[in-house]
Amino acid sequence: MLDKNLDLETGIFDQIIEVHEISEQQGKEIAENVDRHWNEIRFNKTIGSIFMPLAEMDRRFKECTAEEKSVLKAVKKLYICGVYDEDQIFQLDKIQKASENEGIKKEKYQWEELIEKLCEKEFTKIKEKDIDRIWAEEAYLEDIVELNHSELSVFEELLSIFAETPEELFKIGNRAYEIGSVKLQKASYMKVAIKAYREALKIRTVEQFPIQYAMIQNNIGVAYWKLAEVEEKSLSCKRAIEAFQKALKITTVEEFPIQYAMTQNNIGNAYSTLAEVEEKVLNCKKAIEAYREALNIRTVEEFPMDYAMTQNNIGNAYSTLAEVEEKVLNCKKAIEAY
Repeated sequence: MLDKNLDLETGIFDQIIEVHEISEQQGKEIAENVDRHWNEIRFNKTIGSIFMPLAEMDRRFKECTAEEKSVLKAVKKLYICGVYDEDQIFQLDKIQKASENEGIKKEKYQWEELIEKLCEKEFTKIKEKDIDRIWAEEAYLEDIVELNHSELSVFEELLSIFAETPEELFKIGNRAYEIGSVKLQKASYMKVAIKAYREALKIRTVEQFPIQYAMIQNNIGVAYWKLAEVEEKSLSCKRAIEAFQKALKITTVEEFPIQYAMTQNNIGNAYSTLAEVEEKVLNCKKAIEAYREALNIRTVEEFPMDYAMTQNNIGNAYSTLAEVEEKVLNCKKAIEAY
């Protein structure tokens, strides 16, 4: 930590340090150095698996009762879909709702007994003696608790379970978006995200919750823009722009300048992508117009990183425009922005 100039007192990391996967041979060498028996280790190519008792927890999971396993499966579903609070705290009422699909219905005192048993087996912990706030170890959920469903089907299941709870729908949408941004099934996950956000809008209406409404519309727009990378580029971009414009009716430049600038930048991105498939000149110019609108707020003095990103976007738009119109002039404008 000292070599990386990290603050030892606060423990706050100002940069991400990526720990790469290791080979089995490297794992065995590390295990030998720390006196761990290799046959007791459930190795998953991470350093952490050498130190965590995954093999022992696997044995304990197999010894769990059917009810205990069902509750752990419910917690894993919540984990997959991002339905938990900071520090990986799961709310008991959410666990109960997810467990109902596993056939578990109990009284409050019975739930307390069940959670206590899972704590004794070290799968969970009750945070700050509050039975309604339960912590679960990520490694055990990922590597020990097994589901007989695909990840996408879990999302669909929880969308149904929490159809009336916008906070959970928002979390589900965000997690689907995160997964879709890095996984090959981008289209499927973006559609789940969009569905979750649209369900949330049924409750977070523009009349009653204008700020939340605008935020959700912005998220819908971003999800459609990501969807455009892999499916129906023209239609998805147009739907993205439509959602962003709905957000702008609330997040005006006068009342919410930072959100306004972000949304204008997003509109510029959507027009830039749309320019790849239709009306290149018109859509590039609309993109540039939106980016310049964002720069009215994203000044170099106040928001240098956002300013640089948006200027880079303008450069990209002028580069694309130069392919079909005033090549010399537009290339010079691109260079100036870069």
